[in-house]
Order: sequence, then C-alpha cells, then structure tokens
Amino acid sequence: MTDPRWRELSPADPVMVRAARAHLTGEFSRGVDRLMWETHERPLGDVQSVRAVIQAASGGGAVDVTGLGAALLLIRAIRLDVDRLEWELLESARAAGLGWESIAAVMDLSGAAEAQERHRWLDSRRAEPAAPAERLDLSAPDGVPRAERMRLP
Repeated sequence: MTDPRWRELSPADPVMVRAARAHLTGEFSRGVDRLMWETHERPLGDVQSVRAVIQAASGGGAVDVTGLGAALLLIRAIRLDVDRLEWELLESARAAGLGWESIAAVMDLSGAAEAQERHRWLDSRRAEPAAPAERLDLSAPDGVPRAERMRLP
C-alpha cells in the first residue's frame, strides 16, 4: 500500500503548530477574522492560512520565510487531521454495515485487505500528538489575555 517513492511526514509538534497558527493569523487575518483574533484569540483555519500564504506568494506579495515555513508546518497538521477524520469515517461506515470490499471499491483500493491495512495504519495515526484548532492561549506570564492588554483605557 505505501508508495516507496515518498515517505509519510511525521506529525508536527503541537507547540509549533500553535505558533504557526498565531504567526499566520497575525499576518493574514482581515476583517471579521482579524476581529476574532484580536478579541477572542481565534486563529484562522489551517487550510485558510495555507491558502493565504500561497495566494500572497503567487500574487507577487512578500511572504517571509517564517510564513512559508509556518504554512508547510500546517500542512503536516492538516494531514494528521484528515487521517483522523478518515479513520472516524471508516468506523462510521463499518458501524453502518459497509463491508471492507465496498469501502475498498469506493476508495479505489485493491481489495478488502488493503482497506483493512489502511484502517490499521490510520488507527496508529490517532495516537500522534495533535494541536486542535481552537482558541489559542496567548496570555502573558501575568495571566492577562492579549485582548485585555490591547484595550484602551
């Protein structure tokens, strides 16, 4: 099942993923997204952030090396999220009575054995550390949230 021409990327360190989200949201959020970042510390979605970097780079905009690296790091987080999502969907399909042969056919796999092998591999990915895309804790050491520090008196 595994193509020897490429190797599966290891999951990114959750701390680094959170830092990448913060960096890219600070660089690319606009409008409501900027407001959500400034008031609730809610980052852009990972796919949205990566698309923003690609759009800026392909449009001749200046994208710093840190932004490009952050986007590449988020690709690893996105891939892990998709693998977990696929595992959950396979579990749902099996619970609904779909057989491995049917699953293999839909996924264009060679047969039930390959579908089961993929399911086992996806199951192993569930144990990898992840950084859920949720509100980031960007409090200063004194515990004051960033949005509070930014408010005018």
